[in-house]
Amino acid sequence: MKRLVVLFGLTLLTVACSNQDLTEREFILQNQASEVVADVLFDRDLSGSASYNIRKNGEVVILFAKQVSSVRYTEAVKFLRKHPAIKAVYAEQEGLEVCRPRF
Repeated sequence: MKRLVVLFGLTLLTVACSNQDLTEREFILQNQASEVVADVLFDRDLSGSASYNIRKNGEVVILFAKQVSSVRYTEAVKFLRKHPAIKAVYAEQEGLEVCRPRF
């Protein structure tokens, strides 16, 4: 759990620092995608078991904790991939890619 908190903190720091290089459009894309991801994780009771990063172009990278079942993360990822504010979703668990993106 401590590792997850540290990872989440580093992710937030990275996002905060990278905002300096964003255009206004990229900043809006990131904020829209971040709001959607936060809502989806909260609604599915995953906000304490996942951290995420939003790329400049609206792509999302989510790191799920070990205890999250494949059924739960797959459901969340499928929902996010259908949302118009999100360009793509990449999901990882224990350093392995899960829910491979479709292009």
